[in-house]
Amino acid sequence: MKFQSQLSIVGAFVVLIAVCAVAGSFLPGINQTVYHRTDLAVYNQEKIAAVGQSVPDPVTAATSSQATSSVASHIPTPTSIRAIYLTSWVAGTPSMRDPLISLIESSNLNAVVIDIKDETGYLSFIPNSPTLRAMGTYQNRIANIDALIARLHAAGIYVIGRVNVFEDPLMVKQHPQWAVQYGKYMLNAAGKRVLTPANLVGTPWKDAHGNTWLDPSATGDWGYFVDIAKEAYSRGFDEINFDYMRFPSDGDVANAVFPISGSTPAPIVLTNVYQYLYKNLHNYRGPSGQSGPGLKISQDLFGQTTTTSGDMGIGEVLEDALPYFNYVDVELYPSHFINGWGGFYPPDKYPYQVVQETMHSAVERAKLLAAGSMATTTMYGVPRTKTVIDSILNIPLADRLRASPAELRPWIQDFTLHGISYTPAMLDDEMRAVQSVGLSSWLIWDPSNKYTATKQLLAGKQ
Repeated sequence: MKFQSQLSIVGAFVVLIAVCAVAGSFLPGINQTVYHRTDLAVYNQEKIAAVGQSVPDPVTAATSSQATSSVASHIPTPTSIRAIYLTSWVAGTPSMRDPLISLIESSNLNAVVIDIKDETGYLSFIPNSPTLRAMGTYQNRIANIDALIARLHAAGIYVIGRVNVFEDPLMVKQHPQWAVQYGKYMLNAAGKRVLTPANLVGTPWKDAHGNTWLDPSATGDWGYFVDIAKEAYSRGFDEINFDYMRFPSDGDVANAVFPISGSTPAPIVLTNVYQYLYKNLHNYRGPSGQSGPGLKISQDLFGQTTTTSGDMGIGEVLEDALPYFNYVDVELYPSHFINGWGGFYPPDKYPYQVVQETMHSAVERAKLLAAGSMATTTMYGVPRTKTVIDSILNIPLADRLRASPAELRPWIQDFTLHGISYTPAMLDDEMRAVQSVGLSSWLIWDPSNKYTATKQLLAGKQ
């Protein structure tokens, strides 16, 4: 089976070896149980209380020991980035945060991802920006973010801020006209399609978790998360990682109405967002253009964007993101692939194979794009959809040539799902699989921030 490139600037056909047994999988092929869903604030507050720590007051007034408005320093981007993720509540709770910082310092980890804005919509620290303060969309979860980042930098730790983008109930409340809305029909509790109650039609639609979403074409919101990124850079964050920058995937999406996007293909909509971010944030150095490495930006994508033929119903196309971000972080949790994917039953038990096959496909797609071409079939020979082809062709050639496999930086799994505990050996398999395709950077995801396998595998390993 082959990738087929029909659009090379040199007119050549590019042949690649097939390495997976399932391709063209769309959204139903994903286990969506915990796809980058963090533990909610209530859960984290319970965890904090359990260890005897005071819970940060969510509505603390902007009074205190926040740093001045001077722009913080930054550290150079590591050649290989090896990070763990912290929720904002853990990052703001010393008894939970400090052991994880010690883990980074005592191992070959060199970076950390901290929630700046999660699915609740709240910023996790008090902003200096008058515009962001006036919006009131923040909580004082990390009481002195400036001191924390300074401490991390002093230890040589690269700091990445995670921003949840279009899943944002606070912005929906402030701007309901930007929201994804209920259409004429909806599914009832029995899963049958019925008329939507008249009082719900045109009101904010809710996903399977009860959360509301912004239409990705709401350009008024784009400036908001650019402002968040600039604020974070001014406080010392070295990189901004955008998550949930896509169309919704859970719940009755067939009856979700996008009043602004309308009939515009979802991949085109997201590419417009990517281009806006690149224009406004790429190598941003602050309002005065101070010296330093400049802001880096990254985008999270579903893991199967590396092998599927379509956009998975959420607008995500790997090649659309590659030209506009310093890193593209695909979420390669084996537990999130449908049972039988690639011939693996269940994929959870085959971490090396799942990560190796998906990343091999990602690398080859990136190589083709960087050569001015594209993969017109999946690894298994399934033609890619017209929507995807058109979306990639819509990207200026000069932008496509900017792509590089080196941008690929997967999220890997250290959490238990389906009753299959992730062991140090399984985590090591994921890391070896990344290395096998010529890459050396990865981010470890554990929504509970326990990192059981990580601690056993990496503690003391420099």
